[in-house]
Amino acid sequence: MKYAFTLATALLTLFSLSWTAQANTVQAPSARQQQFENGISSQRQLQQRMQQNQQSQQQQLNQQLQQRNTQLQQQRQQQLQQNQTRTQQATPQPIPQRQTP
Repeated sequence: MKYAFTLATALLTLFSLSWTAQANTVQAPSARQQQFENGISSQRQLQQRMQQNQQSQQQQLNQQLQQRNTQLQQQRQQQLQQNQTRTQQATPQPIPQRQTP
């Protein structure tokens, strides 16, 4: 009887150790799981590239707008100066009055 009890205890211990070892082992991901994770990774990379491209395009557009704005301001300033020059040239000079002696 003592032998049976010892045998049963030993088997129970081995069985529980086997279960613990299986629970602690990390299983390699399945092919489907690996494909899923690869897809997620690819999506993240694509999203990052798209955001970087969008930021780059936005910077280029802002730079172009600033250049165009500067160009238009310079043209407007030239037009104002030309108009001012024309106005001064078109304004008749006052005729000096003759002083009688």
